Amino acid sequence: MPDSYVAWNGENYPWPPPQGWEPRSDGRYWPANAAPPAPAAPPAPAPTITPMAGAPYIPPPKKDGMSGAMKALLIVLAAVVFLFGGCIAAVAIGGAVFSDRIETVVDDFVESQDEAARQTSIVDGTCRLEDGFPTVEVEVNNTSGGRSDYFITVEFTDKSGEKTGVPLELRGVDSGERKSDSVTGLVELSNDGLMCQVIEVLRLASR
Repeated sequence: MPDSYVAWNGENYPWPPPQGWEPRSDGRYWPANAAPPAPAAPPAPAPTITPMAGAPYIPPPKKDGMSGAMKALLIVLAAVVFLFGGCIAAVAIGGAVFSDRIETVVDDFVESQDEAARQTSIVDGTCRLEDGFPTVEVEVNNTSGGRSDYFITVEFTDKSGEKTGVPLELRGVDSGERKSDSVTGLVELSNDGLMCQVIEVLRLASR
């Protein structure tokens, strides 16, 4: 049995993981109903436009005028140039639109997680030691407009520099609801310079 595990936030914690957490494809343990956000797709590469080779040399027509076959050849060449150029334009426009949409999705996700961090706070006066282990109460105020699950990491430190990070879940928080819970560190710390702080918040829509 391993001594520790890697949580969704990339931090190592003492084994075992919280009840209901599962290992995912990234090798980290995630809550059962959560999954790593999908990585943002790179911008679509700009299409490479290869100049068409020049049309074959056509000798000047005889005095009796251009033949029907020659006229047909020129029409076909013109159509190819027109269609090829149109395809290039369509690819360029489509790539730009797709890239803009991906960027918008990423920006919206980052903004929503920043908002979730602002909704999460330490309850005043609750950072203390219990039997040598640090404990604190964390509260979320869901102003997102939808029922949400919060996955929080709380870090405890003391004057010696010793620190421990602990995950906390607050699930099913309705829009406009305040919800709190306490969390206790897994490493004994000194009361001298004891600090408790929220270092990461991930908010997902409740299922």
